[in-house]
Amino acid sequence: MASKSKTTARTAWSFGAFRTFLAFALIGLANTILPSLIHAANYLIIPYPRHIVILIEIAPTLLTKLMLPFIIHRIPCRIRPLLVAVVWVILKRIADDTPPNVPPPIRIATAIIASAASAAMEVSCLGMIGHAGLPGLAGWGLRYRRGVAGERRVAVSFDRGTKNARGKQREDASAEEGQSFHHERSRFESLRGLIRSETLPLFMASAAMSLSQYDLARPLDGPAFGTFTHFYTTYGMALHLGVWIGRSSLQFLPVRNLRLHMTTLFVWTALAFFNAVCLISTHLAFFLVFLIGVAAGSVYVNVLVRLVGEGRETAAGEVGFGFATAGDAGGLLVGSVVGSLLEMAMCRSLVGGKRRCYRAR
Repeated sequence: MASKSKTTARTAWSFGAFRTFLAFALIGLANTILPSLIHAANYLIIPYPRHIVILIEIAPTLLTKLMLPFIIHRIPCRIRPLLVAVVWVILKRIADDTPPNVPPPIRIATAIIASAASAAMEVSCLGMIGHAGLPGLAGWGLRYRRGVAGERRVAVSFDRGTKNARGKQREDASAEEGQSFHHERSRFESLRGLIRSETLPLFMASAAMSLSQYDLARPLDGPAFGTFTHFYTTYGMALHLGVWIGRSSLQFLPVRNLRLHMTTLFVWTALAFFNAVCLISTHLAFFLVFLIGVAAGSVYVNVLVRLVGEGRETAAGEVGFGFATAGDAGGLLVGSVVGSLLEMAMCRSLVGGKRRCYRAR
């Protein structure tokens, strides 16, 4: 009887974990595909250069992740997906019914709303992962084409102040005022520690990955590829394959110290830049960008799992995840813009007819 009850409990737990995994996976997949469709339908690359388009599409994500965690707890968790779904339906309808020759301000507005809605859904889901546990984190990770498993958890607490009751004596009020001051100071120290230990590694990993994606492809040659689109697609697949492997390797290679991964990430990025400048080998470029993806993916998933804490309030989790993943969005913004500008500078200064910079296709 005991073994039968254990089997039943294990089956029930597995079914519940699978439901959690599937729910977060479906929401994450939709949250990734829909903004891409809206951005592609806007055709902003026609009236604006690429670095301006990147600013339009990513800056709202960064601002939303920095500001929304402090107010999103006022909205019930069950209503948030419905609100975001309504926004997606409206944006999709606008994108379907709007011709490409519509004035740019309208397309810019839809791109900003799409990015903000995607960031809001990400902050909300990551905050709920503190209660859903690793099955929810693994399901949400599918939006980045990765799986997650691990047990290292670090809780980051952000205390919320309490209101003073009426009719208390002055001594009690003074004591509460001093306690409130200590709470605010503790909150500031926790936030500063979060930025230093979690946000900065995500920023640097995302910046290195974006820089290699937007800067180092066009100066290469790619003689085996007929068009740049074919070459760039293969280049991007190598990068994202590395990201997928890095973000799904936690159960095999758990990280206790991110310094080694950050060091290897910088080494691979420097070697990839040197290879692009000297035009050593396209196959070496594929291998190096794959290694960059592995290192960046490993940094991301280890930081994210460290933020998964048991017993953390949803509001506190949303603040922690929001600020941490803001580093990812900030790194993507900085790396993409700098990479686009650096690509133009490299194509103007580097000579060599074999480079993609000097080809019509």
